[in-house]
Amino acid sequence: YSIASPLPNTHLYKVAKEKEWIKTGEFIPNDNIRDALLDLPYIKAERLKVIIRKCYARQYLSLRFVIRQILTPHFFKRFIFKLRALAKLLRYLNFSH
Repeated sequence: YSIASPLPNTHLYKVAKEKEWIKTGEFIPNDNIRDALLDLPYIKAERLKVIIRKCYARQYLSLRFVIRQILTPHFFKRFIFKLRALAKLLRYLNFSH
């Protein structure tokens, strides 16, 4: 999942500039998974960030996903790696704060 980023020289950028949807006024490179540059008329950047976090939580913390991970070959050999990935995900989702 990611948030649309209005890259310069694209149609989205042109429309976003015309309608003043770009929060900073100008394009600033960002991580379009964690941050949003657009404040749209009916959905603000902060709301987009919440939606993305919920999508990641729904996908990666679902019972089905967890079971599939446990049932993969070599799960226990990669257990530490998977724990680190889970810790990063939880930090991103703000569950560790």
